[in-house]
Amino acid sequence: MPFAQPKDFWNRKNETIVACMKSRDIIVKNIMGYIIYSPLLALYIFIVYRNSGKDNAINLFLLSKKYTFVSSQIERTSVPLSYKKLIYMERYSRNRIYISEEEQEKIRQARILLGGAGIGSIIAECALRFGFENITIVDGDKVEESNLNRQNYVKADIGKYKAETLCKRLLKINPDAEIKFFNTFIDKENVENIISGHHIAINALDFKDGTPFEFDRLCSEKMIPVLHPYNFGWAGFLTIVKPKGYQLSEISSEPNGFELKVAEYVSRYGAFWNMPTTWLEKVIEEYRAEAGILPPPQLSVASWIVAGHCVNAMFNLTTGREVKYFPKFYLSSLMCENNSL
Repeated sequence: MPFAQPKDFWNRKNETIVACMKSRDIIVKNIMGYIIYSPLLALYIFIVYRNSGKDNAINLFLLSKKYTFVSSQIERTSVPLSYKKLIYMERYSRNRIYISEEEQEKIRQARILLGGAGIGSIIAECALRFGFENITIVDGDKVEESNLNRQNYVKADIGKYKAETLCKRLLKINPDAEIKFFNTFIDKENVENIISGHHIAINALDFKDGTPFEFDRLCSEKMIPVLHPYNFGWAGFLTIVKPKGYQLSEISSEPNGFELKVAEYVSRYGAFWNMPTTWLEKVIEEYRAEAGILPPPQLSVASWIVAGHCVNAMFNLTTGREVKYFPKFYLSSLMCENNSL
């Protein structure tokens, strides 16, 4: 039996759906004809039919037709795709137009290193749903109650390792993804081994010592771009360190209070270019006035904003598109008149 090419299928999508709804039994009978072209897929369909019912078997059959193509050189002989490949193509079918098949494959093969699973937990899920299927998560921290206002964890996760918990969550979304985790803190002894073999790194480490600076330095040596995401409450901030380019240590070489120094850098930058961020200046002033040494205030809003920016930047880097590198940055918020500086 002849099969329509994908382009023709999309052009007649609505007609096909209506026809299927009118006579599903016809589709079931057509499976017998499809056996000629794909015995293995027919077996899949039969197993699904026996175990999950007719509706699921029909859905699988429609999916297989959708991604079966005709070779004009082989006189319309169909080339059936594997079951896993069919699922892969269906998962990212709504990425079409925005992302080409070639780009989707580049994304899938890109090896991403996530250093820190706090704000990184939001970035990781956004990246996985986008199509980045090769992710290494490294963090020795455990989930706490105060993380739940902005990080990708639930009440039952409290007390568990962030890296392992996040890995399990991601694999529930896509069991075919290559997700690795290490329940350990990155330090100056293990950082080089952890970095090796990755294409893009996300530095979401706590600035408790000089490890984040060493992380960037080694990535620069290995020609790995590094994303630095920050949660400024109402605003998501992202800057990207270019290999062999300017380093964040030029803001300050002292790790203590580094996040505050980055916020001050953003504020000064905006003032210099006559694009003031008055609301951020007020947050900085109030935080400085707080008694004792407290972690900076953060909101869920910024976590999701910056996650989107990170994944967009990862896509650009993977496909050879342009990005802004430090000392330039991206700052996005409804509080800001300009979304990037």
